[in-house]
Amino acid sequence: MDYFKIVGWTEFKDILYEKYNIKFKNLDSFYNERNVFHEIGDDYLEKQDTELFELLNELCEIEGTVYIITDASFRERGGVFLLNADNLTRFINEHMSSFRLNFFSTDTLIFNLKKDKLWLFHHEGYYSFIDLKIFID
Repeated sequence: MDYFKIVGWTEFKDILYEKYNIKFKNLDSFYNERNVFHEIGDDYLEKQDTELFELLNELCEIEGTVYIITDASFRERGGVFLLNADNLTRFINEHMSSFRLNFFSTDTLIFNLKKDKLWLFHHEGYYSFIDLKIFID
């Protein structure tokens, strides 16, 4: 998988702090009373990763350079995946064979920091789109 690179956690956390004043620890770092969460339904565990991706993409088209956090990001030598959204479907499809994990196996976050956007999937079957500008003072 030569179409992405891995950004170290320290570098990524520094970017979030400098741009949005967010001290990233986990998904809870992005909860805000203005967030709108959509419930997928009881069958969300049966859905394919590509189906879940389409739900996120329908909220707002995912484009440009994106940073991605999946469960694989927390493994040894892990970090935040950086790639062009044009390769995102490929990355999702190859995620299981490369990391032995579904792309949406737990909380998953997709950031476009140039456009101040965040798409997130919560492991209990909720998803959301967040305009990161709400975190800028």
